[in-house]
Amino acid sequence: MKFLFSLLLVITSITYCFSQGIFIDNSTTFKDGIYTSYEDFINNEPSLPFKAFHIKWEDSPYFNKMKMKSIKRYTEGKLKKIQMHKIWGFCIGGVPYIQYSIGTPFALKFGNQAHDMNGKCAFSRIRILGNICHFNIEDHIPRSNSRFNSSLFTDDVQGRNIRAQKVLKLNTGNIYPYDEFVLSQLIKDDEQLAEAYSKEENAELKMFMYLQKYNERNPIMSKSVIAAIK
Repeated sequence: MKFLFSLLLVITSITYCFSQGIFIDNSTTFKDGIYTSYEDFINNEPSLPFKAFHIKWEDSPYFNKMKMKSIKRYTEGKLKKIQMHKIWGFCIGGVPYIQYSIGTPFALKFGNQAHDMNGKCAFSRIRILGNICHFNIEDHIPRSNSRFNSSLFTDDVQGRNIRAQKVLKLNTGNIYPYDEFVLSQLIKDDEQLAEAYSKEENAELKMFMYLQKYNERNPIMSKSVIAAIK
């Protein structure tokens, strides 16, 4: 009887968790606030509310991008600038954003590895949520910063524009370029889907379809929920 009661409790807990929308996908509503780490993000538990900070936003011409002109917090009665490596990302209006920066020499850095760019910090909207997340980097580098040189840049009269697509593997927090080979490696654990993808003609044109299929077939739960079930 004791065993049956324990089993019923576990089943009830799992059923409750599933009813709470524990799977992370595009229907997941993330909680607004600042995420200081990847772990906070995947657990949908903001470390700090926006009201704890004094934030000045800067307009951006890009739909997927938000930029903080400055972010400060009261410390010992004084407003002091926040070190951006302490912030992984944030969520506003239920939409999550990951921090990024362009390093020198050229390199994209994300989350807690990102840093201020000319005193400002940039964040990119995570457009597809699931086992494999997808987001775009869209930015503009002024002409004066001629040290940046990469095939990702295109020349512009006033500087250079950058366009890059990235994927975030949700169960590890690792970020990769979004290309045909990377996707083929990330979906290898779904043998049936991976085999179908390898046989596709013009597979590069069907990447989004397979990414979304993989997410549907391989849902991922919040780590905090998995821990609770165990």
